Amino acid sequence: MLRLKSTLIILSLILSFTLFNYLNESIEKPEIQITKQESAFLLKQDTYLDIIPFPKRLLSAIIWISTLLESDMQRHYTQDENSWLYYRFMTITRLDPFFYRNYSIGGKYLSIIKDDTFGAENIYSKGLKIYKHDFWLLINSAFNHYFELGNIEKAINLYDQASRYPEAQKYFPILPSLLGKLKREHGLNLEEVYLLIYQAWQKEEIPELKIRYQESLYSLRAEIDLNCLNQRKLKCKLYDHFGRPYINEGGVFKAEKDWKKFELSDRAKIKGDISPPSN
Repeated sequence: MLRLKSTLIILSLILSFTLFNYLNESIEKPEIQITKQESAFLLKQDTYLDIIPFPKRLLSAIIWISTLLESDMQRHYTQDENSWLYYRFMTITRLDPFFYRNYSIGGKYLSIIKDDTFGAENIYSKGLKIYKHDFWLLINSAFNHYFELGNIEKAINLYDQASRYPEAQKYFPILPSLLGKLKREHGLNLEEVYLLIYQAWQKEEIPELKIRYQESLYSLRAEIDLNCLNQRKLKCKLYDHFGRPYINEGGVFKAEKDWKKFELSDRAKIKGDISPPSN
């Protein structure tokens, strides 16, 4: 009798195990997606950095490399917290405040890729306290103020500082005329915005950032040219940003590629001291 019970128990266990495996393989399980923002392990930087028994400059380099390797392209829209990249970059500023690439590249990643524009401004501000006369930090911070934060007065101030350096004439020859227009009218038309972003795109070497700039350039070029063509104006451009001809469908011109109208960020509009670019 005891032997029979033992056999039944063993058979039940085998049957249960077989059934469990069958159900596990046959039932489609929901895919769980966790963003990098949710999975990143973030520590408050001022709670542990001073007690780390490790060369801080070496540690900052390790954090920098791992951050770039782990970086994602997902935009960050939460207003009440910064992106995970911001905390990494801020940690590096504490470990090695003279790490220039943390400001020059980190600021652009936050502003253009992650849409963490307030975080970008904090990074740029820290960088400009150390590299006060750096042309590209001034230009990138001004870009962030104008297009993302809507702080046109601050943008004008930064562009004005940058225009005094020799790099302006070499890399940004249109800056004096655009700056003059900004000072007079507190705004740029679409063609002038296109030139401003084109300068940033032309200088950019990081593929992810170059792609984002190019998306804006395509939208701006399409909006300018299609408005011109469909309003039957003279001297309209017939080719888009990539050199492809616009399509004429029954007298209405369209772009070959889908595009979204270029607009300033919502934050810039809410600010109230800047209006969307006019054509």
